Amino acid sequence: YKSVLGSLPNISNCEIWLPGESTSMISEFIDINNNKNKIFIYEHKAMLKTHYLHINQEFIAGRINVIVDNKNNFIRPATDIVAEKVINAIKL
Repeated sequence: YKSVLGSLPNISNCEIWLPGESTSMISEFIDINNNKNKIFIYEHKAMLKTHYLHINQEFIAGRINVIVDNKNNFIRPATDIVAEKVINAIKL
């Protein structure tokens, strides 16, 4: 994380994918990025209401992109979907 953050001023035209549960990480990347790269936020199970509010404010301000489906719901990471299916299969 720190090495990517430190090299951010030297790169441009890249995509940066960050989990939504770390408001400080999102804020740090936004501050250093200066709109040179696209920042994408994806949902994480640890997110609380305050995380969603922060993401919404940054999205409205045009500083981040949010990964959503066609109903404006967050798209869950594939690892979460697979883990849920495995857990449900074990419960049967």
